[in-house]
Amino acid sequence: MNKLRIKRISNRHKNAIYFLIGIAIGLFFIFFFVKDKFSYLEANEVNRQIVVADSIPSNQKQYKYEIRKDSVYLDLNTSDTLDLQEVKGVGKVRARNIYKYGQKLGGYISVEQLREVYSIDEETFQKIKSHFYASKIEIRKININSDDVKYLANHPYIDFALAKAFIRFRKKYNQDFTKIEDIKKIHLMDEETYNKLYPYLKLSD
Repeated sequence: MNKLRIKRISNRHKNAIYFLIGIAIGLFFIFFFVKDKFSYLEANEVNRQIVVADSIPSNQKQYKYEIRKDSVYLDLNTSDTLDLQEVKGVGKVRARNIYKYGQKLGGYISVEQLREVYSIDEETFQKIKSHFYASKIEIRKININSDDVKYLANHPYIDFALAKAFIRFRKKYNQDFTKIEDIKKIHLMDEETYNKLYPYLKLSD
C-alpha cells in the first residue's frame, strides 16, 4: 500500500516537472518568435525610409529634407506644415506656428529663431533643433523708406510704437534713411532688436 502511494506521488512529481519543462520550452520559442518579428518590422521600416529618400529628386533633397539615419532633417524655409510634422515633438499646432512665423519673418535665417515661435519652450527647442536647418534663401525684406506703419508693424521684430518711430524719424529729418545703421538713432531701437532686424531691412526696392 505504501509502495503504491509513493509511486503515485513520484508520478505526480514527474508530471509536474514535465509540465514546467513544457512551459519553459514554449516561452523560449515565443521569445525568439517575437524577437524575430520585431527585427523584421525594424528592417522593413529602414527599407521604407531608404525608398522614400531615393524617390525624392536630388534638387529637392538639398533644399527640402534629407534622411539622416532614422530621422528627418528639414529646411525651415521650404517645408510645409505636413513636412514639419515629420519631426517628433512637432504636432499640427506647432507645425502651423513654425510655418506662419517663417512667413511673417520673411524667411528663417537661423534655427535659433525657433525659440521665438509660440508654443515652443526651451525643452522642446532642445529636442527638435537638430532636425532643422535654414537654407540660404532670398529673405523678404522691409523697405524702411517707403513701407507704411501697418506693414512695418506686421514684422515680428517691429511693434507698433517702433513702426511709428520709423515714420516720425523720416519726417523729422525730411529725408529717407541713407544707410540701415541710421535706425540706431531711433530712441526705441536697442542693440538686440537692431541685430535681429538688420537682415530683414532694405533702403530701396
